[in-house]
Amino acid sequence: MPDSTLFGIKAATAIAGFAGAVVSLQAIKPLTRGQAMLAVLTGALVASYGTPVVAHYLSLAEELQNGIAFFLGLGSMHIVPGLIRIAEIFKRDPLGMIRRGKDGE
Repeated sequence: MPDSTLFGIKAATAIAGFAGAVVSLQAIKPLTRGQAMLAVLTGALVASYGTPVVAHYLSLAEELQNGIAFFLGLGSMHIVPGLIRIAEIFKRDPLGMIRRGKDGE
């Protein structure tokens, strides 16, 4: 039976990412209901779109994708703020960031 998809997202992957994001809520600071809902949605989206990328670059079997999605959803509460921080640093000093990256700092 083929996986059902919406916007290129497999349903099973989205559910696994959603579950990981829900589990991660107990490990972060208290959030308002709206913040928690947005955090879970973000976690599910990171997992849904990030899982195929991770699986491709690590040459992992398709059977492992739901596990990857769960852990991406779980870790997304830390992944997304980190990516935003990198973007802010790049915005302030793009050439300096590139130089530091080349120098291995």
